[in-house]
Amino acid sequence: YTFRANVSDALDSSKAYFVGGLGIGTTSTTRELSVQGAGGILINGTVNSQITFANSTSGEKAYISYWGGLGPGTLGITSGVGDDGIHFNPSNGRVGIGTNNPGRMFHVSGGVADYIAQFDNIDSSGYGVNINTDNDAIDRWGLRVGKSSGTTHFVVMNNGNVGIGTTSPSMMLDVRGSGN
Repeated sequence: YTFRANVSDALDSSKAYFVGGLGIGTTSTTRELSVQGAGGILINGTVNSQITFANSTSGEKAYISYWGGLGPGTLGITSGVGDDGIHFNPSNGRVGIGTNNPGRMFHVSGGVADYIAQFDNIDSSGYGVNINTDNDAIDRWGLRVGKSSGTTHFVVMNNGNVGIGTTSPSMMLDVRGSGN
């Protein structure tokens, strides 16, 4: 293995270059970089730090990033700059997919011409989606289907009442508006 530092060829002379595997805390490198030990890895940047994964053939890139400007310790896994990818803010426990600033515990945002989410259970003895809420107040809904503008089309309340065209169903099935 070769170590070169402050070289005068076309490589950047302010950086160190290793040809072969580099071991930190180990002499048996199984990859280009092998790290062993209980201390972990520290990447110490100013506001934004990232690890870039790049395909040298296709030019595609993916990033694991830390953004200091989006709140304390926001981590992201993205394929570029912007709101794409998955973001996690450990200070408030919020996770965003398609947004770098999740407004809820789990926030999905996207502009796709197809479904924004799909859940498939391929186990023949399995179930679908389970939504639980511990709020016993009957004026709270457990499931709401509507538009982002605030228009509600369908609700299932904590007491089991279902409302179509109303956000406060007064019976097991309460349908408001014109329809068949």
